[in-house]
Amino acid sequence: MSDAFVWLKQAENDLAAARKSFADKDYDLALQQSRNCSERALQATWVVLTGQEPEEVHSVSKLARMVGLDDLLDEFGDAPPAAGDARKAMAMRSLQIAERIMTEVKPKFQ
Repeated sequence: MSDAFVWLKQAENDLAAARKSFADKDYDLALQQSRNCSERALQATWVVLTGQEPEEVHSVSKLARMVGLDDLLDEFGDAPPAAGDARKAMAMRSLQIAERIMTEVKPKFQ
């Protein structure tokens, strides 16, 4: 199994863990797991598209640009989370982005 498929599987596991953490109201952990999912899925996509290992990048927006999905992040905007439930709102936004990224990249692996 190539690194790309391993990373995609890890991204799927991260997403499942993020959903569970969010349901358990562990918003900080859900936020980190969602971000890990997004990064791994985009890095895996880079390998599939280019056949090369990605440079060490930990910016979801930069990785999305590298694989041609930069407009995907635009739909989420840059609005700050609502006061009071900031962590919950940030975790929800990150989870939604991760889910959207997975929806976009998985067909590239078939």
